[in-house]
Amino acid sequence: MGQGVLSAGFARSAGLLRCEGVPLDTIGEVAGTPSYVYSTSTIRNRYDLLSDTIASVPHRIHYTLKANSNRAILRLVRSLGAGADVVSGGELFRARQAGFTGEEIIFGGVGKTARELAEALDGRVLLVNVESEMELHLVDEIAARRRIRAPVSIRVNPEITVDAAHQYIRTGERGQKFGVPFDDARRVAELAATLPHVTLLGLDMHLGSQLSRVDPYRVGTERLTSIAADLRARGVGSLKYLDIGGGLGVRYDSEEPPDLARFAESVLPSTPYANARFWRACHGASGKPATSSSTFTPSRGRLLSTSDSPRSMRSPCASGCALSASRYTACASAWRPCRSSTVPSPC
Repeated sequence: MGQGVLSAGFARSAGLLRCEGVPLDTIGEVAGTPSYVYSTSTIRNRYDLLSDTIASVPHRIHYTLKANSNRAILRLVRSLGAGADVVSGGELFRARQAGFTGEEIIFGGVGKTARELAEALDGRVLLVNVESEMELHLVDEIAARRRIRAPVSIRVNPEITVDAAHQYIRTGERGQKFGVPFDDARRVAELAATLPHVTLLGLDMHLGSQLSRVDPYRVGTERLTSIAADLRARGVGSLKYLDIGGGLGVRYDSEEPPDLARFAESVLPSTPYANARFWRACHGASGKPATSSSTFTPSRGRLLSTSDSPRSMRSPCASGCALSASRYTACASAWRPCRSSTVPSPC
């Protein structure tokens, strides 16, 4: 991995690896190791880049807390105008603690419990992204006990084959457990429109993560808008939002970053509705594309082997925050803070 992979917030100067001008080894000495160092300027720049790309349509970018739920980062992305996307009661709590109002929060994710759904409704979230017909009925029952109407969006599996690094992150392909199957989506959406304690406000999809091609977004968006058009033709006039979900790829090594200009040219014409809302899922603003390249973890390590293949190093840095990435055989590179070369990473 070369110098070119470093984001604008991190650079070498006078032989030292720095975050916004501050040497990382100095931060390690003062704060101790391991520690987590985030570049505010990188997060801000990535957020602005995406927002400018889709500026031609009314939108709100929703930051996914599963990417990184550090409270300072949450406050930063909210100050930039982002909403929050949460997938658990714990993330809902953290979002509220960071200052997000209910109307700025989308509650999604599979396997929501009745308690979590109740907390979402009590918190007056903007939308509950419903994953199945069974969950839709559960939301209606919980809302009935509260004598309210629950704002819901139907997560549709667009059943699109995508080019992603691992099968586990191809969440929008046919047969995946996520969302309502495409052939059932119209029926479930029509059902939502008839339930007494549910208001159908949107349609949602999530194609997967670490996607570099934009064509799947165009195809998926066209599939969502075709469902929306059918629903409106059948008298469902409550739809306001389209969730265009999927993690735009980030560059860890030699990956080709997505072409955002082409994203705007091919995807935005497919969103004819005045309140189209865009959000991306991420790992690490809108999530992965911002914070994954805005973070370094200074840590001390010990070289265990100097054999030619492979060299290995042990570090006291906990892997908890990288657990998801490790399941997808992702790679995290190691850098020497005071030299221009990298330490071989045991991926």
